Amino acid sequence: MTERILQINEGSALLGGTEQHFQDLCTLLTEQGHQVRTFCPGDITVQPGRQEIGGALTTLLRQFRPDIVHVHGLRTKHLWILEHIGNQGYPTVQTWHDHAAFCLNQSLYSRKRGCCERCRGGHYLSAIGCVDLLTAMSAYWRRKVLGVDPYRQLRRVIVPSRYLLDKAQEWGMPQKIRHIYNFTRNITRLPVTSRQADLIVYSGRLSRLKGLDVLLEAVRSMDCRLMILGDGELRNKVVQAVETSAPGKILWQGFCTGKEYWQYLEQASVLVLPSICPENCPLTIVDAFSIGMPAVGTSIGGSRELIGDRGERGLLVPPADANALRKALTTMLSPGHGTRAKGEAGRRFVTDNMSWEHYYPALLDCYREAVNER
Repeated sequence: MTERILQINEGSALLGGTEQHFQDLCTLLTEQGHQVRTFCPGDITVQPGRQEIGGALTTLLRQFRPDIVHVHGLRTKHLWILEHIGNQGYPTVQTWHDHAAFCLNQSLYSRKRGCCERCRGGHYLSAIGCVDLLTAMSAYWRRKVLGVDPYRQLRRVIVPSRYLLDKAQEWGMPQKIRHIYNFTRNITRLPVTSRQADLIVYSGRLSRLKGLDVLLEAVRSMDCRLMILGDGELRNKVVQAVETSAPGKILWQGFCTGKEYWQYLEQASVLVLPSICPENCPLTIVDAFSIGMPAVGTSIGGSRELIGDRGERGLLVPPADANALRKALTTMLSPGHGTRAKGEAGRRFVTDNMSWEHYYPALLDCYREAVNER
């Protein structure tokens, strides 16, 4: 039985897809009659050291006595929590929402080398320059010298993309891994058929890794408008682009959630996610598909999986290629290209694979496997 479920994530604030899934899953499990408690080490603000976090977690485990512990995203400095839970005998599963189990900077990307897998096998000294020296040396020492694998206590790992499942198998990871697409609660939204024909939307962190600078270069000479939803390190560059472009060409709406987010998203004809590093299962593409909007993304990682190798649900372009991105966006905005059909195909993909009715039974099966394993 898995009546009492402890859900753990680094933080509770809605910052991205991991946190959205964490919140949605807690709601779903509660609706299905489970007792759910949450623990977020990043939310502990008073002396948040290992002793304080460990003490708070131990107290919660003893009081709640969960049947299963489901971990989501954790910072590298908090990975010891996996061992802490496992050593107390609680069955634990984790959803890998990013590449944290593979890469110390969680992106499989290096500024010097581009897409990078040099840390494979625990060779974390290769990450010096991508993360701070102490983090790289500590991870290397624990893995290569002490032989400590923070993930060894996991009874099951859930990955929300076939891409990440293949990557884990390619790296020879020993965990028992199951592929279950994340679910979305937005399937019930009606597909939008009336859109602004020249409007492209980008939704996500304003980051170089998301390819935002490539996108700004691509649209500079296009006869279109670009709406940007999000905030982050490239905020000043976005503001500059707004100020130096023709009036109304680039619209920056900041970080949006809820009704405001959907009102903006539903105005556009196509979503773009030009990430230069591999994504896992990007929620922004799933959101677009749920309202019948096609996507343009890069031909790496989970974006390729969602959009389709043959462009069934949008178009794929090489990462960091502004010219290819410009051509793809121009094509998607052109009449008669089948943009609407691609959007409808995206909606069918989400309906067929990402409803809670698909996700929930598969999740319970995974929980049962973990609980019954001895």
